[in-house]
Amino acid sequence: MAGGFSRWWAVERALGRGQRRLDAGDAAGAEQAFLEGQGNDPASAPLAWHRAEALVRCERPEDAVASARRALELAGDDAIANLFLGRVLVEVGRPAEAGPPLDRAIALAPTNLVARGWRAIAYLESGETRRGLDLLDGPGIGEDPSLQARLLLAMEAACR
Repeated sequence: MAGGFSRWWAVERALGRGQRRLDAGDAAGAEQAFLEGQGNDPASAPLAWHRAEALVRCERPEDAVASARRALELAGDDAIANLFLGRVLVEVGRPAEAGPPLDRAIALAPTNLVARGWRAIAYLESGETRRGLDLLDGPGIGEDPSLQARLLLAMEAACR
C-alpha cells in the first residue's frame, strides 16, 4: 500500500510541476517534469498525454505523437486518451489522422464538448468545412475560451 501511495503521490507532484511550467511558458521544463514522473510510474497515461502536450509546444511533433500514442496504449480504450491523441495530431498539422481517435473519444463520451470542438477543428483544417460547422451546432462548444479561439482560427483559415 505504501508503495502505491508513494507512486501516486510522485505522479501527482510531477503533474503539478509540469503543469505549472507549462502555464509559465516553460515547455521544456514541463516535458522534463513529466518525463521524471514517468520514471516513477511508467504506466501513467496522464503523464504520457501531458508530456505529449509539452512536446508539441517544444516543437517535437514526432515525439509528441509517440507520447500520445503511448498514453492511449496505457489507458486502453479511453475517451481522454483518444482526445489527447487526436488533439496532438491536429496540433502537429495532421488533422486527417486526428479523425479516428477524436471520433472514438466522442463515441466513448458523447457529451464531451472538448472532443467535439477538436473534431470540428480537424474537419475544418482538413478542408471539410461543412462537417466541421455541423459539429458546432448545439450548446457548450463556445464555453472554453482556448478552444473557442482555436476554432475561430480554423474557421478563418477554412474561409480563405
